[in-house]
This record gives sequence, C-alpha cells and structure tokens, in this order.
Amino acid sequence: MTKPIDSTFIQIIHPVCCGLDVHKDKISACLITLDENGQEQYELREFTAFTKDLLEMKKWLIENDCPILAMESTGVYWRPVHNVVEGVMEVILVNARHIKNVPGRKTDISDSKWLAGLLRHGLLRGSFIPPEKIREWRELTRLRKTYTESLADYKRRIHKIFITANIKIDSVVSDLFGLTGLNLIGLLCGDAELTIENVQKCTKGTLTKKASELFDSLQGFFKEHHRFQLIGMMETISTFEKRVLSASVHSAKKN
Repeated sequence: MTKPIDSTFIQIIHPVCCGLDVHKDKISACLITLDENGQEQYELREFTAFTKDLLEMKKWLIENDCPILAMESTGVYWRPVHNVVEGVMEVILVNARHIKNVPGRKTDISDSKWLAGLLRHGLLRGSFIPPEKIREWRELTRLRKTYTESLADYKRRIHKIFITANIKIDSVVSDLFGLTGLNLIGLLCGDAELTIENVQKCTKGTLTKKASELFDSLQGFFKEHHRFQLIGMMETISTFEKRVLSASVHSAKKN
C-alpha cells in the first residue's frame, strides 16, 4: 500500500513581521501584514540610517502592530536599528551564512522580502543579543584588550630601538620597564650626562650593586633621532597605561 503524501504546509508563526536589509547608510524594510480577508500584504520601504529616519521606521512598524523584525548581523550596522527598537519589539539577529539567499535575488529590497518571508514561517534562528549592561561591559573589555596590545607593541618597539643603538639595559635588568629600567630610560630621554654617578642614582634594590654594569650597558650609538623616538614612545606608553587603568575601572563598575 502506497504511503499517503504529507501535504502539510509550512506553518505561519508570525502573521505580522518585518525583514530588514541593513547597510551603513540605508535600510530596506519589508513589512508583512494581513488585510481584512486574512491575505498577506507586503509593504516595502527604504530609510536612511539617520536616527530621525529610524524613529520614523519604528513609528511605521508600531502603527502596523508589528511585534517582531529580523535583520542580518552585518558588522555593527545592525546596532543603530537595535538602539531604536530595543524594548519595543522582538529582534531576530541572523547570521548571514545561515540564510544565504536563493540565486537571482540580488537587490536590497528582495533581501528584505526574503528575510521577512523566512521570519513569517519561523525559519530563522536568531543570535544571542546580550542585555545592554553586558554589551557595554564587552565593549569596555575589548577596548582594554586593544589598549593592552598597543602598549605591548610600543614596548617591543623600544626594545628594537635599543638593539639598533647598542643599548643593552635589558641584558642587565630582568624587566626593562621596571623601576630601574624606567629610570635609565628617563636618563636617556633627558639632557643629563651619562655618568656612573647618574646611573647609580637610577638604580633601585639589588641593582644598586650593578651600577657599573648598567653604565656599560648604556654605552652605544644612541643618537638624537633615537632620543626623539624614545621620548614619543614613552609618552604613548604612559597614555596607554592610563587608558588601560581607566578601562579596567569602568569595566569593574559594570560587573
């Protein structure tokens, strides 16, 4: 006996919904609604990414009782839209790789219509959108990471300058950016004469016994153009250190 064919249609999950194709300066929207006879109606509109237009889009969606919208998580371009509609309607943020469009659909309008159609039938899997407090904490943490990586990069640059100028401080001290190392870097940045007495003043702790060796490590080919680079890099390092500390404080407040 032949098994009967399952003629069940895909169920409609969201009768009223909206699909957005989001770009940096333009948003294409497709709103699906129902007419008096229960037939689906498509309304297509385009908006700029200015807040004024986004608020107009939100007003349009609210007036049509739209409870949910979907858009691709393209870079950070979805964030301005989310800022406007957060807390007003449900947002389905979709990974673009999961909804590759069918061949032939190349325009922004058709992309938004495709999204709206998939959303209407519940065929979209949304990405997790953290609460506002968590998003802010993430941004601060990432910013701190960027500052920390830049700080480490500039420290490596100073190591490179010293190598090219035959300065061997880091062959004597374990940490070039420890207290003694920083004092010696300050000595190189300044106008004071490189004497054994001045080097002795820069040493701290057990390194006071290595003043003579440290003095020898400063004898090289350190020229004015090296000093110019060193001063600028040390100023940059100081700025990054302050930024890292500030980002850490703000990040801790979010926890």
